[in-house]
Amino acid sequence: MLSRYNINGRTIQEEKLLSEGGYGYILKAIDVNTKEVFALKKSYCQGEERTKVARNELEIMKRLPRHPNLVNFMGGTFIQEKGQQVCLILMEFCGGGSLFDLMAKDPNSRFPEEQLLGYMKEITQGIKSLHTLQPSMAHRDIKIENVLFQNGRCKLCDFGSASTQRVDLSQIRQSDFVIYEEEWEKNTTLMYRPPEMADLFLRYEVGVKADVWMLGCVLYTLCFFIHPFQESSKLAISTATYNIPKQHRYSDKLIDFIRLMLTPDPKLRPSIFDVERILAQFHSLPYIQLNAQAIEIKNREQKLEQEMEQYNKNSFKVKKFDGDIPIDELMNLQKKIQTEKSSVKQQQQQQIRQPQSQYVQRQQQQQQQQQFNQFSGFNQQQTSQSKSQQDIFAQFNNPQQSFSVNNAWDNSNQWTTQQQQTNVQTFDNFGFVQTSHSPSPNPFQWDTSFNQPQQQQQQQQQQQVQQMQINSFSTSPVNSAWDITTNNTEQSHQSTQASMNFWIGNSQQQFGVQSTQIQSQQLPLNQQQETIDLIGLNDPQPQQQQQYDLSNIIL
Repeated sequence: MLSRYNINGRTIQEEKLLSEGGYGYILKAIDVNTKEVFALKKSYCQGEERTKVARNELEIMKRLPRHPNLVNFMGGTFIQEKGQQVCLILMEFCGGGSLFDLMAKDPNSRFPEEQLLGYMKEITQGIKSLHTLQPSMAHRDIKIENVLFQNGRCKLCDFGSASTQRVDLSQIRQSDFVIYEEEWEKNTTLMYRPPEMADLFLRYEVGVKADVWMLGCVLYTLCFFIHPFQESSKLAISTATYNIPKQHRYSDKLIDFIRLMLTPDPKLRPSIFDVERILAQFHSLPYIQLNAQAIEIKNREQKLEQEMEQYNKNSFKVKKFDGDIPIDELMNLQKKIQTEKSSVKQQQQQQIRQPQSQYVQRQQQQQQQQQFNQFSGFNQQQTSQSKSQQDIFAQFNNPQQSFSVNNAWDNSNQWTTQQQQTNVQTFDNFGFVQTSHSPSPNPFQWDTSFNQPQQQQQQQQQQQVQQMQINSFSTSPVNSAWDITTNNTEQSHQSTQASMNFWIGNSQQQFGVQSTQIQSQQLPLNQQQETIDLIGLNDPQPQQQQQYDLSNIIL
């Protein structure tokens, strides 16, 4: 059963729900006796605070003048319903919807400038009727949802946030800001809130000029179908940072009119009476006179627009899409996307491989550095080594001459005299030149006591020994005495086959060459291997040579 209420001598019956808010409902109601249609606002007072807000709104509605651009008040009362206090406010019914509903009917269309000016004139008159009250009253919640149509006329509604309060924040202690901030957050909409209410630290005066700022937001929204502060940023509101679309159908005067109403400082912002005068003379005015703050905001906006144009010239152009994409362009777009994906994938793989290759290079560099450090003494003793080489050649040219104890080859690792004698005897059995030092630069210098039967016996033993791979160093000095060719061997030993004496020793470093206790072994010379580098003087990477046991070989 539909509820009935007795309001101001009328018997009002609920018809249907029109809208729903945070604390109540707006219902379509009818006078049972006269059949007049009304709007009934039904607010549930949950707690003492909500009861206070409802009583304040009812008192404000009673003070409202009857004006063609205001929703007229018909009466109000408090009742008890289901153990809860309810505030009933009976108002004029506006069946034409709101500005928001009008915009939602055709979101892609735009209102003509003349139509907008007509809406603004009517809304201004409704605001003016509040500002002329004594004391003056500010609506504080002007937005497109609160502007209704009745018989083609705009009417302001929802006076729940209206107030006669004037607050000069420059005279208020900072500790009291939170009181006003909480009140305004509850009763106003942030997007439409002026800078003096959004940022209390600006210490502006809060009064009736807040309605002028909200009126500027309404005009901007009607022009471009978007709110100037859509993101509800307090910083953007306090600095009036918004963007005027580049392409629009409106005159510069109308745009400057918006800029004038959106002046952050309320002292420089026009009053509702200034707005009324500008609207009355709009067509006759050559331009809209802006204040200093509005001019600064305009220049800032134009500078930003120029920077964006310059950026767009330097950047790639984006093709505007106004419909379906042709099939050929769609295929090209797909190919382009696939190509970009493959290139990105290759770059990622390169980035993965690059650290790996860098790691390998670092490892190689470290190994080379370690090997170089092992032979670092060679450069420091290169001069004495040249002299030692000359002594070696002299010794082999004159086998009867022996090395002295103070020879350059002698060092802390020099062999003892007993080891030298043992080596000399061993080499005598092979028929080589007597020496007790590092491998000879010319190991094929034969003794005069070498005879033919010994050569045949060596050839027989050579067949029993397996052919071994000789690890030669890659960097030997050019024209070094250590390089031996088969031609030189054949010239020096006409009666012998191609063979060589390969010297092997334990790994010990002496003046940059491998020299330790020397052993001897005969190996066949490969026909393809014309040159054999026994040991390179300047080789930075000496390899570990293998040592063979020749004790079982009978010579």
